[in-house]
Amino acid sequence: MNAPSRLRASSCWAREYSAAMGRGSIDHATRQRLIDTTVGLMDALPTEDITVEVVLKETGITRGSLYHFFDDFSELLEEAFLKRFAAHVEVSAAAIRSI
Repeated sequence: MNAPSRLRASSCWAREYSAAMGRGSIDHATRQRLIDTTVGLMDALPTEDITVEVVLKETGITRGSLYHFFDDFSELLEEAFLKRFAAHVEVSAAAIRSI
């Protein structure tokens, strides 16, 4: 397993690796728009229906920009899943705190 693939398994490390490789800031507005749009699509569509073309059409962002911020489409999906999961955890934690 090469280093980038192995390291991508750890999302935190993947973000650091991506930034170190000149892949743009993890806080860049375009990157966040891609992630947020993908999260929204995950709420609206079955995962198998979410494709590069669907994300690009929804965001109006070019394919080149997507691959500037992500090594591949699966990395974008992973980031979106993590953001979506974190939001669900926060909602659950807030519910537990209110008890």
